[in-house]
Amino acid sequence: MRCGHDSISTFAVPTRKGLALGLLVAVFLAPLMAPATLARAQSTGADSVSTRPDSTRSTAPAGALPPPMAIPRRPWVALGEIVGINVAVWSYDRFLRSGDTSGFDIGPDSWSDNFQHGFEFDDNHFSTNQWAHPYQGNLSFNTARTNGYGYWGSMPFAFFGSFMWEYFMEANPPAINDWINTSLGGTALGESFYRMSSLILDNRSTGTSRVFREIGAAVLNPVRGFNRLVSGRASHRSENPVDWRPNYLSFDVLTGALVVNETEEVADSTQAYLEFDLDYGNPFEGAYKKPYQTFGFEAQLNFGENDGGITRAQAAGILYGKPLGDDDPAKSLFTLWQRFDYFNNPLYEFGGPSATAGYLTNFGSEKFRVVLLWELGWVILGATQTDYPDFTGREYDYGMGAEGRLNIEFLWRGHPVALLRHDTIWTETLNGNAGSHILSLTRARVNIPVFHFIGVGGEYLIFQRDSDYAEFPDVSGDRSEFRAFLSWDF
Repeated sequence: MRCGHDSISTFAVPTRKGLALGLLVAVFLAPLMAPATLARAQSTGADSVSTRPDSTRSTAPAGALPPPMAIPRRPWVALGEIVGINVAVWSYDRFLRSGDTSGFDIGPDSWSDNFQHGFEFDDNHFSTNQWAHPYQGNLSFNTARTNGYGYWGSMPFAFFGSFMWEYFMEANPPAINDWINTSLGGTALGESFYRMSSLILDNRSTGTSRVFREIGAAVLNPVRGFNRLVSGRASHRSENPVDWRPNYLSFDVLTGALVVNETEEVADSTQAYLEFDLDYGNPFEGAYKKPYQTFGFEAQLNFGENDGGITRAQAAGILYGKPLGDDDPAKSLFTLWQRFDYFNNPLYEFGGPSATAGYLTNFGSEKFRVVLLWELGWVILGATQTDYPDFTGREYDYGMGAEGRLNIEFLWRGHPVALLRHDTIWTETLNGNAGSHILSLTRARVNIPVFHFIGVGGEYLIFQRDSDYAEFPDVSGDRSEFRAFLSWDF
């Protein structure tokens, strides 16, 4: 949460930031989204406290462009798109996917059986349930978000899309874990992707820049790309909605090597990784009045035998904030957060939605500031690695519980130079091996600016898991990593 007072002025050139984000989407986020596909309110009003004009370069004189196209609420269009998305995914699973596809042989008999049977927990792969389903829920959410609805109005569409899939698009009994993960995880991812795609878009641009921006935004948010194309907004020139540009933006790309210390589960190894961290909005300057005016999104890809592929994706947005005291700008706030977490490595495996309450504060000088966030909340439904998969036929247990987080960031002239973070998650098993799990992740990072926005740094991480089983021997383990990286702070 890099949002000290002095850093507001760092968001001054949306052209460079937007183009850079578009390129990152194309080369980094697209691989994250493709496998999942296979398995700020859009309005002319302000959704941000920032009143700074868009400084994107334009050939048109000031005031020569018309205002943004108004988007009316179109519920039937959104529902039709949900049906289309579900049918497209079902068609792939039924007719193109290799292996047993009998679970997608649907019809009146399967629909009747599903309603008679009701919800249960399924045993799909961890990545399918904890990443692919939330990503699909993001598509349903954005059918409404890009058809005139805000955050709260779009959420029911994510629930509907998941309900339709569970009861009508599979012959298997509907899964309550899928409905929760798809709906709540999809809402968190959906609003994050919606706002990030807004950063890439620029209604004032033309030519090659316009083409790349529209493509980049469509890769990140396919539903929005489709709706902009068929409605003509993809080529229509106008001013940008105020809510497309937050009052603060920072995103970093980290790439380097990580060394995994040897454990019983993982041999000592060195591998390359790529990380993407985005901080959007400054709540101390008022970006808390609507959901996700302040949010963070982090994702990581590893390139190695042990942890290859997507190993982490996290989204967290402020749903409600209240300043504590009469300071202007605010120094401290009470905040309510929506969170989505996905960790997938051999020891630290966890995924699911949560809701937290937090104390957010910042202090220091104009040059050097410290931002502190402390949270405590509810794990709505968390999936945690189990040591006895033969018992359930699933490699993870589902549980409900609590979590606590402490995040301290150190900023120099608005740029992150150090990070301390500790997360602890406790879940009591609802479905799986009876017992409980306690997970913790501690991170310490130093990032030294070297030249303009380029830096070098190192990070040390400690993963810990303690699993207390009622009917099997308890299991505890820890795993540590050291990372060396180059960073680009845009």
